[in-house]
Amino acid sequence: MAAESHVSLYGKWQNADNSHLMDIARDLVDRNSCDSALVCYSIVADRLRDNAYLQEDKKLLSRALNNIGFIYGTYFF
Repeated sequence: MAAESHVSLYGKWQNADNSHLMDIARDLVDRNSCDSALVCYSIVADRLRDNAYLQEDKKLLSRALNNIGFIYGTYFF
């Protein structure tokens, strides 16, 4: 979803590793920049959606998706 928008942050962060993106997103939520945090979580979720074979990747995918849901539920509804 974010990849198709005009959000320049997606292009800026798409090459960062997953753990770094999760850290960035957490910091952004703390600064109330939830829309930018969604971009980070979306990149992680997009990468792992069809490729989460390792247990660690499955946990990371579930954390990213859970955080996306939390942000939508808390800040956008």
